[in-house]
Amino acid sequence: MRLLRNYATKASREHYASSSLKIYRKLPSTSQLKSKYAPKTKPAEPANSEYAENLVKVQMISKNLHRQIFPQAKRDYDEPQRDAATRYNAELLRHGIDVESGSAMPDVELKLPPLRGKNIEEHFYSIAKEQVTPYEALLQPLVDCAQLPAKPKRWLFQTGWTAYDEDGSATPVDKPMEQGIVFDVEVCVREGSAPVLATAVSTKRWYCWVSSKLTKHRTNVKPVELCDAPENERPHYTPDELIPLGTGTPGLVRFPHPASLAGMLEMGCAYLPVNGNWERYIREAQLTYEDLSIEAKYHLGRRAEEACALLQDEQYKQHLWLWDEDWSVQKLKLKQAPKRKALPTAPMPDEGQLNEEQRRLQRKFQHLYDQQALLPARRPLLPGYPQWYRKLCRKPPSNYNEELDEEEPWLPGASEISTGMQLAPKLLSLCWEGYPLHYQREHGWGFLVPFRRADQQSTLPLDQLLERCAIPEFARQFAAAEEGNAALELLPRQLEEHLGKRQFHKKISQQQQRLEQQYKGAGVWCNQVLDDCCFFLKLPHKNGPSYRVGNPLSKDFLNKFSEHALSSGDTSCHAATRVIEIARMMSYWRNNRDRILNQMVVVVAGTLTRRAMEPTWMTASNSRANRIGSELRAMVQAPPGYKLVGADVDSQELWIASVLGDAYAHGQHGATPLGWMTLSGSKSNGSDMHSSTAKVVGISRDHAKVLNYARIYGAGQQFAETLLQQFNPSLSATEAKAKAMKMFAATKGKRVYRLREEYHDELEDRSYSGYEATRLAAQRNRIVSELFHRPRWQGGTESAMFNRLEEIATREQPQTPFLNCRLSRALESAGGSEQEQRFLPTRVNWVVQSGAVDFLHLMLVSMRWLLGPHARFCLSFHDELRYLVKEELAYKAALAMHITNLLTRAFCASRLGLNDLPMSVAFFSSVEVDTVLRKECTMDCQTPSNPHGLQIGYGIPAGQTLSIQQAIEQAGGNDLTQWAWLKRQTI
Repeated sequence: MRLLRNYATKASREHYASSSLKIYRKLPSTSQLKSKYAPKTKPAEPANSEYAENLVKVQMISKNLHRQIFPQAKRDYDEPQRDAATRYNAELLRHGIDVESGSAMPDVELKLPPLRGKNIEEHFYSIAKEQVTPYEALLQPLVDCAQLPAKPKRWLFQTGWTAYDEDGSATPVDKPMEQGIVFDVEVCVREGSAPVLATAVSTKRWYCWVSSKLTKHRTNVKPVELCDAPENERPHYTPDELIPLGTGTPGLVRFPHPASLAGMLEMGCAYLPVNGNWERYIREAQLTYEDLSIEAKYHLGRRAEEACALLQDEQYKQHLWLWDEDWSVQKLKLKQAPKRKALPTAPMPDEGQLNEEQRRLQRKFQHLYDQQALLPARRPLLPGYPQWYRKLCRKPPSNYNEELDEEEPWLPGASEISTGMQLAPKLLSLCWEGYPLHYQREHGWGFLVPFRRADQQSTLPLDQLLERCAIPEFARQFAAAEEGNAALELLPRQLEEHLGKRQFHKKISQQQQRLEQQYKGAGVWCNQVLDDCCFFLKLPHKNGPSYRVGNPLSKDFLNKFSEHALSSGDTSCHAATRVIEIARMMSYWRNNRDRILNQMVVVVAGTLTRRAMEPTWMTASNSRANRIGSELRAMVQAPPGYKLVGADVDSQELWIASVLGDAYAHGQHGATPLGWMTLSGSKSNGSDMHSSTAKVVGISRDHAKVLNYARIYGAGQQFAETLLQQFNPSLSATEAKAKAMKMFAATKGKRVYRLREEYHDELEDRSYSGYEATRLAAQRNRIVSELFHRPRWQGGTESAMFNRLEEIATREQPQTPFLNCRLSRALESAGGSEQEQRFLPTRVNWVVQSGAVDFLHLMLVSMRWLLGPHARFCLSFHDELRYLVKEELAYKAALAMHITNLLTRAFCASRLGLNDLPMSVAFFSSVEVDTVLRKECTMDCQTPSNPHGLQIGYGIPAGQTLSIQQAIEQAGGNDLTQWAWLKRQTI
C-alpha cells in the first residue's frame, strides 16, 4: 500500500510541476526565542489567596466568584491539557508574546444573589423568562390566531377610534378593547412627525383612528377620483408571497432565547430627561452659528472684492486659481442725451448743511449726478464687474427702501457667497500638498502637477505654476512635445508594474526607480492632461478613487488642514485659516440642527445587526472644543434628586471576536495571540493588540485601532489601503499596498487549503495556496470545493478568530453564538459559493455586531433583575449603557453595573464551553455616576456655543468614576443578598 501511494503521488507530480529536491531549514528552538516584553514577577500567593490563573498565565476571577458563578466547574487541568498548553504557549512565544509578562490584579470578594438555576445559563433564561412572561401572554393569542377578522369594506371618517366587528358594524370607542394588537400609523410629513391616521387589528376586530386635524377645516379640499384599475394593473402593485410566521411561542423560531425579547422591550422604554437648559442650548448654539456664518461670509466676500482688481490689465490670466473663471464684463448702456435741451439737474442736499469741502466736491461731480436721467429703466447688475462676481450678488428690489425694516434686507456686495460654493476654494487659494487646486466637472476637485514646459501659448499660467511647483526630475526626459504621451502612459502604469514585479521577486530597472519618484502623494490618477504640460490629479475621496470630491471645504477634509495636506497658497491670506476654523466649528451644528429640533424616536432594531437606530442621540459625538452644539449629550440632565449611572463596555466587540477564537482553537481563555493580547496585553508596554499592529505597519496606535476594528468587521486589504492613505496623504498607493499586505500577513495570516481525505492517496497531504488549489482542481476537471476543505487562515495573530467567524458566517442558517439569533432572510438564502463570498464580509460583520447586541440584551436583563423598578433605562449607544436612578441608590446601581458585566461575560463564556472568566474583563474599568450625559464625568464640554463649560456656564459639577473596589465601598459592602428588594426575591 505504501508503494502504491508513493507511485500515485509521483504520477500526480508528473502532471503538476514541482521539484523533487526538498530543502529543510532547521528552526531555532522555541526556548531561544525572546519576547519583546519584559516579564513582571507576580506577587507571592498567600495560603488563603483568591488568586487563580489558567494554563497561559491569564489571571482568572477570584475563587469565591468562580464558586458562585460556575458551581459545577472545576479548575483542575489533566495531563493532555497541559501538553496542549505547551504547544500554544510556544505559538504565543513565536509571535513575541511572553505569558509571564502579565501583571496581577487585586482579587475581588462578593456575595452574589443565588443563581436562578443550576448554572449561569439557566439563570439568565429564568430571569429573562420571568420578565417577558406578561408580554408573551399578550402576544400568544395573536400568534395562535389562524385567521384574522374580515377587513371592513367601508371605513368611517370620524375623529378618534372606531371599532369594526365581524358583522361590519362600526362603534366609536375610546381605545382598542384588546390588550394585544398589531397597528400601523401614517403621518403627514409637512405637518410634523405626529400620526394622523392609524389602523389596528386584534384577534376579534379591526380598529381605525383618525386625527381631528383631518376631520376639521375641510374647506378647499381638492376632489380625488377613485382608481377603478385592478390591483395587478396598478404601477406600484408587486405581488409576492408573505413570509409564514408559523405558530407557537413568539420568537422561538428565529430568536429562541427570552433575553432577546426582554432586551428589546427594555430598549423601547428609553427615557432622556431634559430641563430648561435645553432651550438655552438650542438658542445659544443657533446664535453662535449665525455669528460665525456672517464672519465667514465677510472674509470670503472681501477676498472676492480684492480679486476683482485682477481685471485690470488682464492680471487674472496669471492667477493660479482664478484663470479659468468667467471674466466677461457687462457694460452700462446709457440713453441718448437730448440735443435741444439740457439734462435736468439732479436734486442735491441743501448746501447750508455742507461744509466748504463737501460743496466743492458736489459742484465737481454734479454732471455725474445729472446723468441719472440717462440710466435705462432696466439696469444691469454691477456693470464693469466680472461675471463670476455678479453671480455672488443680489439685485436690489425695485421698490426697496433701506429705511424700512424688512425680514431679509438687501445687502450690497457678494451676499450670496458661502463655503459650499465652487468658487470658495479658489478665492482662498487652496493647495493640496503645495499644488494649486483646480476643478473639472467630470472629475471634481483635483490639483495641477506640471511635467514639462509648453512649446506654445498655454491658457494655464504655466510660468507662475512652475515658480511654485518645479517640474519633477523624472519628467525632464520627456521635455519634447512628441514625448509627452510617453510620460502620460508611464505615470498611471508604474504602480501596477512595480507591485507586480515585487510579487514575482523581479528587479526594478533604474528607469522605473526614477519614475517612482515622480509623485508620492495621495492624488488619484484620472488620465487627464491640461495643455499638454500639466497632469490633473483628483483629490482622494474617503470612499475610494472612483468617487469625486465635490467640496474640499467639507467636513471630510477639515482635518487635512491640521495635517498640512491642504493649505492656502497665499501666505498673506489669513482669511483662509479663519474660514477653515469657522467651517470646522459650524460643521456639527449644520449637520445636526434639524434632527435636534425635530421629534426624536428610537427604533430598537433598526439595522441588520439589530442595533438601535435613531438620527440624533444614537449618532451624537462627544463634545469638541471647535464644534458648535457638540455639547448636545450634556443637555440630558437628571432631575433633582436623581443621578445618571452608566459605563462603557471595555473592548466589547474585540473581546467577543477574540473569545470566539480562543474557544474554537484551544478551549482556553487567552490561548491565541489575539486572545492573550486582548486579556493581558498592556498599552503601557506595547503588548496590546493596537500597539502590536502599529509597530508592524509603522503607524500611530490610534490609526492601528481603526484598522483593527475595520478588519474584524470584515473589511479587506483594499479598504485598509484606502484608510492608510487617508491617515497619511503623502503615502503613495505602492507604499499603502505594501503596508496593508504586511499588516494582513501578520494579523490575518495566509489562506491555505487542506485536501479532503479521499484524495490523500493521490496528492501530498499538505497546505496548498489558493493558486495551487485552483491549478490542481482544474487539472482534474473539478471545482476547488470538491478537492479541498473550506480554506482556513494560518500563521497570523488573528487566524483562529477569523476561522471561527467565517465558519459561523458561512453556515446555511447562521446564528449568533450567545443567544442563537438568526441572520436576516435576505442574506440567509443559499446562492452557491459565489453569492456566499459576495456577502461574506457582511455576514462576518453580523456575527460580531449582532453578538454585541446579544451582550447588550443580557446586560439589560441582568440590570432589571438586580435593580428592578429602582432604575430607569436611559440610553444605550454602541457599547455605552446609562440608567436613571435616585441619588440614594446611585452607588448600589454602580455596583450592580459591575456585577452585570461579570454575569453577562460569564454567560457568554459558558455558551462557548469556557467555564471560567478572566479577571481583566470581569468588571468595568470604571462606572460613571453623574448628573448629565457625557462621555467622561470630568469633561467640562467647552465649545464655541458653550465657551464657559458646564461648571461655570450651567453650574454642573464633575461626576464620579468608580472602580469595582470603590463601588463596593460606596455601596456599603459586598453582600448583595442584604439589598432589601433582592432579599424579598430570595425568601
